[in-house]
This record gives sequence, C-alpha cells and structure tokens, in this order.
Amino acid sequence: ATEAGIPVVCQICWNVAAPVEGGSVANVDPDMAFQGDIAAAFMISEKAGAPKVALMTNATAPPVTARMDAIKAQFTECADLGCEVVFEQELGQNGDLVANSRDLANAILQQFPEGTLDYIVPPSDSQAIGLQQALETAGRTDVTIVSFDAGDPDLEWMRDGEWQSLTVATPL
Repeated sequence: ATEAGIPVVCQICWNVAAPVEGGSVANVDPDMAFQGDIAAAFMISEKAGAPKVALMTNATAPPVTARMDAIKAQFTECADLGCEVVFEQELGQNGDLVANSRDLANAILQQFPEGTLDYIVPPSDSQAIGLQQALETAGRTDVTIVSFDAGDPDLEWMRDGEWQSLTVATPL
C-alpha cells in the first residue's frame, strides 16, 4: 500500500503507548479503555460495590490489555468497598478459542465455589461460548459473563436472561 501511495487506516489496533507502525494515516478504534470502564462500572453497580471477578487476559492484543487495565483500575478504586479481581490469567488467541476459554473457565469454576465469584470476563465475545459451556456443564448460575464486541450468541443470552449480563459493543 505504501509503495502504491494508498493510505492505510488502522482498526482494532488501539495502543496509546505504541502507535501502529507501517505508515497508517489514522486509527478508527473506539476507546478501548473506556469500554473497560463501562464494564467495571456495570459490575460494581450491579453488585453494590462488592463484585468478585475473574479476568481472562490476552497480552498480545492491545485492545484487551486496555480493557482489562481499566477494569483493574476501577476495582482498585473501590477495593475498600469489596471490589476484587480474584483471578487473572492469560488466555491468548492461539488454537481453539472456544476450547481454551472453556478449559480455563472450568479451572476457575473449580477454584471458586458457588457464592465466591460473580463474573468472568474473557478478552472478547469470541471466547464467551467456551465460558457459557463451562457454566452450563457446572450448573453455575451464580456467575455471569461480562464481555466485549456484542456477538450474536451473547446478545441472545442477554435477551434470554442467562449466562451473560453485559457486552460492550465494538463497532466492528
């Protein structure tokens, strides 16, 4: 594109600390940190200031890092009320996203018995199907999914009032 003089606009590459290299002329991403703020505010409000959350991170994706950092910052601010990130582990994007998220969700659910965890937050809705499968298999209705990107299954679960309580839309 550079050799042909074609301007490049970046999408889904948000990273304040290290702008996209390679000659892009613009970045059209939404504010990913603000998305994390929205998710955190929802969880804090819904659980009266004392939510317990497990985060599935992906350090290779700057948008995910921005979202998760914003959630952690909000939870730090309300820690004296009982807000707590009780679990955080890298999920990544390699291999089968559904199987990987299901396996990690199973491990989380085994570690946190009923009543000790309120939410699991995956990197995006593309991993939420694995979480939903783990929740259903475990018979856990005390934990819900909070995610990003507004995928079709996630919107359906929210309409049905099961598995997921929030998805923050990303205009993909």
